[in-house]
Amino acid sequence: MESLCHLDIEKSGIRELPSIVYFTSLRTLKASGCELQNIQLLPFGKKVKFDEVSSCSTNLQLYLELEGCNLSESDFLAPLDCWSALTQLNLSRNNFVSLPDCISKAVNLKTLYLRDC
Repeated sequence: MESLCHLDIEKSGIRELPSIVYFTSLRTLKASGCELQNIQLLPFGKKVKFDEVSSCSTNLQLYLELEGCNLSESDFLAPLDCWSALTQLNLSRNNFVSLPDCISKAVNLKTLYLRDC
């Protein structure tokens, strides 16, 4: 799956995906309303684990859509080397009332969706 750039698993029954090491070209993940339980992707997933991510190219542009995934502050935001590559982030319809300080590392973030949070 090294050449996969865009992955759409919205409203799917998929519960698990392989590690980020197999998604080296991934730029867009749409996971709204998915059933993922625990994945290790960059920086994707219903419950995000960042410990496999070591670095990212500075010319990356990432779009992450996690609308309606029952995320809380502790589920998705953590130290991440690739925050600077994130250009669009959709966290609408999730279970949090404030954003942690680490979101300030998303210096290239152009669009942030927080509807119905």
